[in-house]
Amino acid sequence: PSLPSPFTSLLIHPWYLFQKGLIVETVQFATPLKIMAMLNVTVPDMACAACAETITKAIQTLDDTASVEADPATKKVAIASTIAPETLKQAIADAGYTVA
Repeated sequence: PSLPSPFTSLLIHPWYLFQKGLIVETVQFATPLKIMAMLNVTVPDMACAACAETITKAIQTLDDTASVEADPATKKVAIASTIAPETLKQAIADAGYTVA
């Protein structure tokens, strides 16, 4: 197959190359999209900064890109993660804390 003259077309669309048999394999460059979900829970027995750190580490063990804001004063934990909410709640429970 021959390509168009470079003087008639400076840009060659990939579909044209595929149709002419010049591209035999395609590569997908895009990575699958991950949905980030927010989870807000109350942890009644989170009493101090060490408790907040333990909960944060438990979540980030599952998802190292998770954003965790744990506030012992309000007993609230806000999590932004791609992990299922039930799995995150179970991680908090496995760390020894009650999720209300």
